[in-house]
Amino acid sequence: MAGALRSFEVEEQQALARAAEAVAAWHTAVGQGAVVRLAHDVRSSTVPLPVVASPASVRVASVAQLCARIEDSRSELRTMLAHAGALLFRGYHVHGAEDFSAVVSALAGSSAALREYRDGISPRTVVLDRVYTSTEYPACYDMALHNEMSYSREPPSCIAFCCVVAPEYGSGGQTPLVDSRRVLRRLDPEVVRTFRQQSLLYQVNYPSRGMGPGVSWQTAFDTEEAALVERYCRELGAEFEWLPYESLELQQEASSSSTSAPAQRLRTYKVGPTIRVHPVTQQEVWSNHAHLFHPSDLPTPTLEALQRTYGNDTSSLPKNCTFADPEHTPLASDQLAHIRHTLWTESVSFDWMAGDILVVDNLAVAHGRRAFVGERLILAAMF
Repeated sequence: MAGALRSFEVEEQQALARAAEAVAAWHTAVGQGAVVRLAHDVRSSTVPLPVVASPASVRVASVAQLCARIEDSRSELRTMLAHAGALLFRGYHVHGAEDFSAVVSALAGSSAALREYRDGISPRTVVLDRVYTSTEYPACYDMALHNEMSYSREPPSCIAFCCVVAPEYGSGGQTPLVDSRRVLRRLDPEVVRTFRQQSLLYQVNYPSRGMGPGVSWQTAFDTEEAALVERYCRELGAEFEWLPYESLELQQEASSSSTSAPAQRLRTYKVGPTIRVHPVTQQEVWSNHAHLFHPSDLPTPTLEALQRTYGNDTSSLPKNCTFADPEHTPLASDQLAHIRHTLWTESVSFDWMAGDILVVDNLAVAHGRRAFVGERLILAAMF
C-alpha cells in the first residue's frame, strides 16, 4: 500500500511539472499581455485548478486584445489546457454573451467550430448561436461533478463558462473542478476493476414536448421532425425506439404538441466506456456519466415521485445507467456513492466574479455546481 501511495505521489508531481512547463510556455507566448498564476484560494491543493490568466494592465484588457493573444498562441494554449486542465481568464472587459462568443470562437478556431448542444440531457436556454445557459438545475441542489456529455461517443474536447451575474459572496454557486486523472488514481482499485471490465449502457427517455419529466426529444435534438431525430441518433451511434403513450388521452395530447411525429416518446440507448485515454497526454482518465444517470443521483423528493409513477420499472425513468452486458447488470449503489464521494473530496472551487471566463479540458477535468441562493447567470459553450 505504501508503494502505491508513493507511486501516486510521483505521478502527481510529474503531472504538476508537465502542467507548469505548459503554463510557462503559454506565458512566454503571450509575452507581457497576461499574468499567469494559480488561483489564490486553491494554492494549498496539489492540483493547480484553475490556472488564472489576467491582463498585465487595464490597457491590454479588452476582449479584442484577449482574442488576438489567444489566436496568436492557440497551439500553446491548447497544450497548456491538456496538461493543466482548466484556465480562468479574469479581469478582462467581458460583458455578456457576444464577448464570450468572441473569446470561445478564438479558442476553438472559429465560431463554426463551436458545438451545438444536440443530444443533450440537461435543460438549457439558447442565448446566441451555440452559446447556452449553463444547466438549469434547481438552485437548492448541488449538481454532480461530471465530464460534459461523457455518455456520448464523441464528447466535447473543451467546455467554457462565462460569468454574467456572479452569486453574492457566501451564497454558493461555485463551479467545482476535479482532475479526472487524479480521480482514477484515488478511486478504490476494486471499483475501478469492476467498471473497467465492462462498458456502460446509457438509456434516456425523451417525452414529446410538454408530456412528461425530462428534456423533450424536440428540445434535445432541436427539431420537430422525427425523421431528423432518427438520422441524428444513427450519426451518434445510438439505438432508438419510439414508444406509444399508454392512454388515448395522452396520445391525443402528444399528437397535438408535435407537427410531424406520432403520439410517441423516444427512448435511446448508447454504450460507452468508463475510462478514456486523453489524446494529448495519453493518460487514462475517469470519464463517464454512470453516477449521474443512475436513479440514486436524483434528489429524494424527485426519486420518490418517479417511483410513485413508475414503480420498479427503471426502464421508464427519464434516464438510467447499467452495465452493457447481456443481462444489463445494475450498478451497485455503494460503489456509485464512493465515486461521488471521491469526486467531491478531490474537487477544488473558486468564487465567480462577473466577466470571468473558465475554459475546461473536458477529458482532463470534470465540473459540477454548488447549490446557491439568489441570482446567478453562467453561460456555456463547447468545442
